[in-house]
Amino acid sequence: MELNLHQNELIPAIPDKEFVNKKRTEINEKNPDLEDFKFGYLILDEGEGFWNVDFNDLVPLEWWNKQGTALLPYYQMLMPHEIYFNSNGQFSFEPEFPIKGYFIPANLRIDPTAQIIYEDSKVNEFTKLSRLGSEGRSTATSVISYAIINSLQDQERLQDQKLLSFTDNRQDASLQSGHFNDFYTTVRLRSALYMALKKKTRRLLKYMK
Repeated sequence: MELNLHQNELIPAIPDKEFVNKKRTEINEKNPDLEDFKFGYLILDEGEGFWNVDFNDLVPLEWWNKQGTALLPYYQMLMPHEIYFNSNGQFSFEPEFPIKGYFIPANLRIDPTAQIIYEDSKVNEFTKLSRLGSEGRSTATSVISYAIINSLQDQERLQDQKLLSFTDNRQDASLQSGHFNDFYTTVRLRSALYMALKKKTRRLLKYMK
């Protein structure tokens, strides 16, 4: 995503266009300009709990000033910034538009969803993020199918919660059915373990002692 700060517009990233912010040596670290950080990532705020985390608690000491009271201006620019926008791509850092999200400059130094700080600025972006289309076809189909079935729980009766998938050959159908069954079994097992630990944590800790 690119921020057009002159017209307050969000511009989607184009594969053939350079997606690189200025190097640190090219920036006035004491008084950085947002124009130097205009390329980045946009994450929607859909009420997830991780947005309530104080990300300043995650950063290393080197990002703070000598007094330890505030982040250095350069590193402050690398943190998530609240941004509001509409379906036409107009944006503001004030709540003037209906959709709320967070803008994080590239290269990504903080992952709010995983609460991870990438201290090494040379870490490749592809080790932190995954593009649409980089996953396998079977995995993508399983994830989409599971999301559809999950959404049916609030819309349809149990006997009407069905999903029909088509393929053009038996080999793909056999591969996908096996992949989906394995995926579903793994998800159910992990969910069961999570719920068991959540409900019986005290008893488990007592047993471990």
